[in-house]
Amino acid sequence: SMTFYQTLVTYYDEIFPLNVVTQQFLCSIFPKNSCLLDMGAGTGTMSLALQKSGRKMTAFEPDSSMVEKIKQKNTAETEHILVYQKGMLELDEISESFDGIYCIGNTLAHLQNEQEIFRFFQQVYQHLHPTGILILQTVNFDQINKLKTFEFPVIRKENCIFMRKYEQNGTYIRFVITLKTQNEIRSNTTILFPASSQTILQLLQEAGFSHLQTYGNFKKEAFEKTSSAFIVIGQKV
Repeated sequence: SMTFYQTLVTYYDEIFPLNVVTQQFLCSIFPKNSCLLDMGAGTGTMSLALQKSGRKMTAFEPDSSMVEKIKQKNTAETEHILVYQKGMLELDEISESFDGIYCIGNTLAHLQNEQEIFRFFQQVYQHLHPTGILILQTVNFDQINKLKTFEFPVIRKENCIFMRKYEQNGTYIRFVITLKTQNEIRSNTTILFPASSQTILQLLQEAGFSHLQTYGNFKKEAFEKTSSAFIVIGQKV
């Protein structure tokens, strides 16, 4: 039978269209002709948008159905991006290095403990050019960790309804996604590790990053206790 992600990939671009504010943020940090890696690229929407705007893109995405979708879009587009079916801890399997690496949309929370996050940061550091930049975005777990459950706003589209919630499970969070389409309801649970902003900043510094800047959203508003997101920019020196 179809996996959850094979089903989701059909509706993914309807649920998550290109976020122009995020794109503008990334373009403000990474100039044209930058060589960039999108870590956890999904269906490649952001990678392709940045490629079109003059950046040179490589995409990492562990899910095979998502990778398939990127490759389909790649043939439809003129600008080809380089696509690897790999996860966050497999960066050392390639030899390229980059001007910038970004890992957004709460991808980081799929790493299961501080050791894994640190290993990821170390690999990113190795694969950045001198003065290269890492951009991370997670949910602001400082807030979420105080709650028993947290439900995201429901996303209603013409062909589907998409629901997401977090349930506390000791050190971890159960991330429950539900997709309702015309003919079925599918659910999927992923275990996330809710690293606090302090933990992330500390691990970045331990991995060698400096000039750390934080934001509460991609409009570059200050990060506060109540921000819904945590964004950090770190530089390799």
